[in-house]
Amino acid sequence: MENCLLAAEIVSGYHNNRGQKKLTLKIDIAKAFDSVRWDFLTACLQALNLPNLYIRWLSTCYSTPSFSVDINGRLHGFFNGTRGLRQGDPLSPYLFGIVMNILSQRLDQAAQAGRFGYHPQLPRFMSYPLMLRG
Repeated sequence: MENCLLAAEIVSGYHNNRGQKKLTLKIDIAKAFDSVRWDFLTACLQALNLPNLYIRWLSTCYSTPSFSVDINGRLHGFFNGTRGLRQGDPLSPYLFGIVMNILSQRLDQAAQAGRFGYHPQLPRFMSYPLMLRG
């Protein structure tokens, strides 16, 4: 509820044509685990300076899924996955958190470079607006 009130307060004056141009960005992360690109996740892990051995282990966990189709109670064919994190895998929330934190940091870097600015009423504690807090 608090987030809804904050969003309403922030956009309340957006209809005015005075001052700077305004933009509201909503990132829909529905089916978020399914949308994670493996090459981007690998780059994120490398950016964290994890040892290559750990990155290979993690990559093996997220990049080796295969699927089959159930037709009338019988499994047919195997299809290799090409992206995404496995639902129910205990590593998936942590790997997704790494991806979202990198996205948030990139947005913050773009704001600091003057490509856009955060709304002045955005709470100060939200240094990274997309930061996942546990």
